[in-house]
Amino acid sequence: MSFIHYLFLGYFERDGEMARFTKNNSDSTFHPALLRPLEPETVASILQEADGAEDGALSLPKEWPIWIDEGYLICDKYMRNSEALDFVTRLVRRTGCDIYDVSAHRNITLEGWLTATHTCAKS
Repeated sequence: MSFIHYLFLGYFERDGEMARFTKNNSDSTFHPALLRPLEPETVASILQEADGAEDGALSLPKEWPIWIDEGYLICDKYMRNSEALDFVTRLVRRTGCDIYDVSAHRNITLEGWLTATHTCAKS
C-alpha cells in the first residue's frame, strides 16, 4: 500500500510552527489559512516558463500532480514529473512561498524537498 503525501505551496498563517487551518462552512472541509494568496499572474508567468503554456494561462497540465486551490497550490510530495518539479522549484525560488508538508505538520526547505524527491525517484 502506498500513501500520497501532499505539500501546500503558498503563504500561510501560523499556529506556532504549524500552519493554521480554518473550516470551510459550505462543505465542512479544512483549508490552510492564508496570509495572502499566491499572485495568479506570477503563477501563470512561471507556468509559461516551465511548460510553454499560453501567456497568462493558469491551467496546469493534467499529468502534473499539482492542483490549484483558492490562493495556494497542492502537490504530491514525491512527484516524478520533471516539468512539474521544475515548475514548483521556480515558483518557490521566485515567490519565496512556504512549502508546507501536510504529513509532517511543518515547513520544509526547497533543498530538503528536492533531495527527498530525487531519493524517492531512484528507489
